[in-house]
Amino acid sequence: MIRYKTLVKLALLAAALGGCHTVLGLEDYEKSGGDTDTDTDTDTDTDTDTDTDTDTDTDTDTDTDTDTDTDTDTDTDTDTDTDTDTDTDTDTDTDCTPAAYQQCQGGDVHSFDSCDQSEGVVADCTSHEVCVNLTSTTAECTCAGNWDPTDDCNSCVEGWGDVEGDQCGTCVRYVDAAATGTESGLTWTDAMTAVQAAIYSAQAALTSDPSLPHCHVWVKSGTYLPTEGTDEEATVLMLANIMLYGGFSDTDSTWDARDWEANTVTIDGQNTSYHVVTGADDSVIDGFTITGGFASSSFTAEDNYGAGMFNDGTSPTVQNCTFTDNDAAGDGSGTDGLGGAMYNQGDASPTVIGTVFSANSADEAGGAVYNADTSSPTFTGCTFDSNYVTGGMGGGGTGGAVHLATTEATVFVGCTFENNHTGTGGYAGAIHSGSSPLVVNGCEFDGNTGGLGGAINKSGGTLAIADCTFSSNTSNGDTGGMYANGGALYLTGGTTTVQRTLFAGNTAASTRTQGGAVYASMGSSGSFTATNCVFRSNASSGYVYGEGGAIFFEYGGDFDVMMCTIWSNTAGSDGGGIYMDGTTPTITNSILWSNVPESTDSYPGSASITYNILQDGPTAPGDQNSSDNPGFVGGSPYDLHLAADTSPAVDSATGAVPGVPAVDFEGTARPMGSGYDRGAYECF
Repeated sequence: MIRYKTLVKLALLAAALGGCHTVLGLEDYEKSGGDTDTDTDTDTDTDTDTDTDTDTDTDTDTDTDTDTDTDTDTDTDTDTDTDTDTDTDTDTDTDCTPAAYQQCQGGDVHSFDSCDQSEGVVADCTSHEVCVNLTSTTAECTCAGNWDPTDDCNSCVEGWGDVEGDQCGTCVRYVDAAATGTESGLTWTDAMTAVQAAIYSAQAALTSDPSLPHCHVWVKSGTYLPTEGTDEEATVLMLANIMLYGGFSDTDSTWDARDWEANTVTIDGQNTSYHVVTGADDSVIDGFTITGGFASSSFTAEDNYGAGMFNDGTSPTVQNCTFTDNDAAGDGSGTDGLGGAMYNQGDASPTVIGTVFSANSADEAGGAVYNADTSSPTFTGCTFDSNYVTGGMGGGGTGGAVHLATTEATVFVGCTFENNHTGTGGYAGAIHSGSSPLVVNGCEFDGNTGGLGGAINKSGGTLAIADCTFSSNTSNGDTGGMYANGGALYLTGGTTTVQRTLFAGNTAASTRTQGGAVYASMGSSGSFTATNCVFRSNASSGYVYGEGGAIFFEYGGDFDVMMCTIWSNTAGSDGGGIYMDGTTPTITNSILWSNVPESTDSYPGSASITYNILQDGPTAPGDQNSSDNPGFVGGSPYDLHLAADTSPAVDSATGAVPGVPAVDFEGTARPMGSGYDRGAYECF
């Protein structure tokens, strides 16, 4: 028989278990009226229930424990809630200890409180410092790399220098002609006084530490002598992986602080040294003036070459230097002087950047530079000014600035050649080249003078000229002083292409002259092509005969003139614009106007002259030529652009022939309108 107390326990258990178990409740018991008679029969059932009750009693015990835990949990929850609220208030107001520790953050030392909140920067590390965590609670700014802590990180430690922000990570030896210290070369105070001694010290540093890629030699302003060797053989001998930099003051700790223009460093051969500098592979010389070389020897032929610098199969980098007053004089009795400033032989291929060659001379060839054998140098942004050859062995010499006698290409990019010259009857005031490949891009040639070819004389091989200016150059005559050909260019044989180039004010000046700007005698297999060029105010002024005010073509070969403007050129006798003799020219989409005498002397029957505007247009063989005024913009100075509304050259050229360029003289896209424009300028 189920007791009331037991039922109460079962009811509580059911409530605790969430109602998933069916138990006879108190309400059911009360409805039975508490009768025990019938319940006695149910007692058997109750036995079963009792079994269940037994299980339930056990559960109840568990529930009781659970209830106890629940009560405890409830208390704990309440405490936790209270603690959380209290803790938050307490932490904010009173529990975080200020300035508890310091650590690095964002490259500087920050202070933090005990709750790990930053209180700001307490030490601002400079560009020469790094932040270092010393312990979990301390940090400091310390010198980065090889900056010197004894000098508050303002200078490098001994034997090191800062190059482009490498934190004094470059091996350096210091040179100062006026230094009075120990000459260790490790600091400006103890700088070496000779460049060569510093080079050897740098080499020793590389030998002792093979991990170093190179070592610098930094040279303070002053004048230094070549000291490797004695007397005439004294030279500055460059070595591999040693970089020579001039232009420093004795307070410069960084490479980029130097100023080679303000702090001039001169290496002076005192008109004695055969070669002031001797080059090496994987080396640099930057920011020096090299002068006083005198290459003249009756003992060794090579000692008559390269008075400023001699490169025998070596390829140094030469940058921001000046070569001046160096003379390859020769021995005066049969051995020519070659390359007043620089001589390159073997497979020497120096890279020369931003360097000035001025007033250097050679007895026979290459007043500034001579390239021999398989050498292949590149010159970028260089200036060649007032260099010359004397022609001391007769003939006037070749290449007032440069002579090429190599089988490999020499490249000039963005260079200036001005006032260079040969002796009387010499070849090429600026550059002379036989069959050597020559590339000239973005260069200016002004005021150069040579017997044949005021600027360039090229015989055979390839010549590629683009985006250049040739102005006021003069061919003043051959050895006999009678024939002056090619005020700017004198070409015989080979292949020449000229693009987007201006020829202005060049002159062939003698009794008999041919080609105020260009003389081209290409032979049966040669070719000359001019595209998008402007020829203006050039003159072939010979008084016995003067032919081809702008261009003189003769003796076979292919001559192509495409989209050029040839204006206001003059000839003493024939062909104010172009003179053609024994050639098969092709002239297309061009303008020849205001030339005196008229545009051309004659047109060979095999000539292809089409889609041009010619002052003598009706006499030219070919189709679509016009003698209408081309309609230049004009004005002063005279503008050769086309007047958009009135010029018959606009949209009237043909694009249906080979070689039509995609841009004009100025780089403007072609065509801009419904068709191509004639002449060098596209109207837009």
